[in-house]
Amino acid sequence: MEISNASKNVLIITIHKGHHPFNELTELNKIVAKKGDYDVIVDFSGIEIVTSLIIGKLIELRNLVHGHGHRLILSNVHFLSKCVFSVVGLRSVFEFADDKYSALEVLEHADKEVCQQEGS
Repeated sequence: MEISNASKNVLIITIHKGHHPFNELTELNKIVAKKGDYDVIVDFSGIEIVTSLIIGKLIELRNLVHGHGHRLILSNVHFLSKCVFSVVGLRSVFEFADDKYSALEVLEHADKEVCQQEGS
């Protein structure tokens, strides 16, 4: 797992092929639970299919992130994994972006809207 800070309040987590996403998401959940003041982007470019264990950890992560008033965006999710999210009825629970740069744009656009609303 590679963790990078896109800004002081955005974490980008890249899960690489050959790694164990369940273990990596478990570790990420611990990090977010300690210092939960982040929007989180999880880049799944190295994962073809998600399992129920991975989905369970993602639900836990989503709850942690949302509990702190932030967003979780899943990027580079393979078509087969998106089908799994749809079949289990969770496609609308998670936010998806084509890639991590698109996810950053979504977060940046949301920040601009908040600033504009506060300035009104």
